[in-house]
Amino acid sequence: MGSNAAEEESTLIAIDSDQNSQHAVKWAVEYLFKNNSSCTLLHVRTKNLYHNDLEVFPKQGRPPTEEELQQIFLPFRGFCARKRVAVKELVLQDTEVANALTNYIILNSINNVVVGASRSKALLRKFKDVDVPTSLVRSLPQSCMVHIISKRKVQNIRPAGHSQQNISIAPSKSLKAIRESFRSKDLNRFEHKMFII
Repeated sequence: MGSNAAEEESTLIAIDSDQNSQHAVKWAVEYLFKNNSSCTLLHVRTKNLYHNDLEVFPKQGRPPTEEELQQIFLPFRGFCARKRVAVKELVLQDTEVANALTNYIILNSINNVVVGASRSKALLRKFKDVDVPTSLVRSLPQSCMVHIISKRKVQNIRPAGHSQQNISIAPSKSLKAIRESFRSKDLNRFEHKMFII
């Protein structure tokens, strides 16, 4: 249970007011946590910030204000409380959400990240900057597993130890089936190397 507890303690769920954040929290509570687990809910505040203001706010985040608790964190508390998941709530302030999340995750050695999928349509993504989930997958260390959730289903996953290998997942696949597909691919790659040698 020691390794499971360590993994659960270093799980971060990035949230905002988007519907996919609610789906991400529900999915994580249902599939990643056991009773009496813990996680960090992290929101990045970008509004009303000037570049000089960023130096005032701690890199480790701060507890949410009463207003932020009511507007952002309150819906997620219920999801976690039903499964007895202890929640640490933090707010980061930065002008770029993906950059703030990446820095926090690296600084705190987080190895499991759950994030809601971007709502933007595929056509809009071609003309805009890269969305937050894609940016996280590209910038986080290989030791970090990234789950991208849409409508309570895994949309994309990057397992720990795989640099740029992302897997888009059909909504009907379970987490167990996803993990088995990685194990079989790694085993096939290993057997192929053994055959060549």
